[in-house]
Amino acid sequence: MAARLGAARGILWVETAMEESHGVPGHAKTLGWYFRKAMREANGRRPFSFYLLLVIPVVLILAAPVFYTRDDPKRFALHLSLVFLFLFVIVLRALADMVDIGRRHVAERREVWNEALGGGRLGGRSERPADVEGDES
Repeated sequence: MAARLGAARGILWVETAMEESHGVPGHAKTLGWYFRKAMREANGRRPFSFYLLLVIPVVLILAAPVFYTRDDPKRFALHLSLVFLFLFVIVLRALADMVDIGRRHVAERREVWNEALGGGRLGGRSERPADVEGDES
């Protein structure tokens, strides 16, 4: 029936294409679809501090006129302290992300080390030679 509906609309339907698009009729994989999919995957890997780093130039550009108006010292001090608070939050978040990235790196490195040594049997010596089956000498 999908083939008839597609033929009626002037679209050729292929069952494999419908299965790849999760059965959504009329769903065509365009360049934009692939671009959005790649962006979603890339955004999932990026830490939050990456986006804060993108915001830094915007905040500095928006805060630039405040530094030229020194008529009211309290207002100047307030704006300056807000900019410093923003930068301090960015530094704290970047340090937290750095620790998370370091932990993931150490865990992945340990996992690769265990895989290279046969599941950790050689590195940790979890099995004693007397416990191995078939060795009755």
